[in-house]
Amino acid sequence: MNFINILRLTLIFQCVCLFGFIAGCSVETRNYIEASDSLVMDFTIVPAKTPLPTPTATPDPVKDVEEELGINLEPGWELMGELEFGRWGHTATLLQNDSILIIGGRKRLSFRRASVVNGEILPLGSTEWAKTSRFNWERTFHTASLLADGRVLVAGGTGREVLKDGEEEPLFRGNKDLNSSEMYDPKTDEWENGPDMAYKKQLAQAVTLEDGRVMIIGGRSGVSTLNSIEVYDPEANSWSELEPMIQARMSHSAVKLIDSRILVTGGMSSVTMGDTLSTTEIYDPSENSWNTVAELKRARLGHRSTLLPDGRVLVTGGTTVEEGELLGPETTAEIYDPILNECSLISTNLVPRKDHSAVLVPGGKVILIGGGDPIGAGVLPVESYDIANNQWSVISYLPEGRNLLTTTLLRDGSIMVVGGGTVKGYIAEFPDHTLRYEGY
Repeated sequence: MNFINILRLTLIFQCVCLFGFIAGCSVETRNYIEASDSLVMDFTIVPAKTPLPTPTATPDPVKDVEEELGINLEPGWELMGELEFGRWGHTATLLQNDSILIIGGRKRLSFRRASVVNGEILPLGSTEWAKTSRFNWERTFHTASLLADGRVLVAGGTGREVLKDGEEEPLFRGNKDLNSSEMYDPKTDEWENGPDMAYKKQLAQAVTLEDGRVMIIGGRSGVSTLNSIEVYDPEANSWSELEPMIQARMSHSAVKLIDSRILVTGGMSSVTMGDTLSTTEIYDPSENSWNTVAELKRARLGHRSTLLPDGRVLVTGGTTVEEGELLGPETTAEIYDPILNECSLISTNLVPRKDHSAVLVPGGKVILIGGGDPIGAGVLPVESYDIANNQWSVISYLPEGRNLLTTTLLRDGSIMVVGGGTVKGYIAEFPDHTLRYEGY
């Protein structure tokens, strides 16, 4: 065998050995060989995509506050700061500088040591409520009237004298109906006691006359219902009595007509008997006299009367009590026409509500907000009455029920909603936060 054949046999032998060696190797060894630098491997390189950034949610302070309060604001609603306490039976007065002054009321449902002793003011354009100095009297279901010089007259209600700083709470110090009055001066943040009225009273109505005097109409005094009329003269700083109403009444409504006469409607004639009134009467300041006019189509108390631009009066809601039985809030609305001297029903299928608010807004509409339903819970639907078209519609919803609230029409046409609450069984909710509505 020549040299070349020997070389061929040697190469074949080496190849066979190499093949056998690879075939007998473990998986790890084969992988190592296949990945060794002596092998040529072709790869297709696919460029990696740039990872998309995970979007970060933009913080929404309003939604955060809504979640914290457990509410959901419909379009057109805005949070406007918190009072020191949720309250009911208070008053709201728009001052000459467009600030809103909240006076009195009770904290939630408590009765003992629970009346508010400081007013609260919301300056124009602010969402921060500021305390006033302390009242001289705790009050609920009182009246508050803006005087020509910018002060606010507060009269009557039910309550008690405010204790001085450091004075101990007496063991027995209940609430009683008040005949006291006091004035608040927003320029000096001072409360000054005024003269006493002749009668103690709560749930009365106050109307400012054309000459600047303030007229307090009817109300409840202990277990009696009043027909008395007292008027405060700011120049003389004194009260005097006017001709009494024909009918004693409380929880009624009173509104000044275009011709300066005063229309009084409905209410309750007796605290003990519980008779609800459909009677109406008009006071003529020029003659100091009362005259009975056309009766309401429905007897009602806790209702609202709103003067319309054409001089008619819209009467909404309220409830009826007959022989001690509460029949529930009215679903009706009616209009009194002083020229024709007649009342006409204009709707019988509204949301039932009492102790609500009614606001005449720019554009010829009346907005009904809040109030209580037949079981005492707060009413959520907000209703609008289009005067020109004589049409009613539900336009929004309150974020929570508010019975015995106050509403104030601001210069920009929006509505401030303050206080009130709802009772559901054993649960009472009286929100601290205030609202502004412009969704009509």
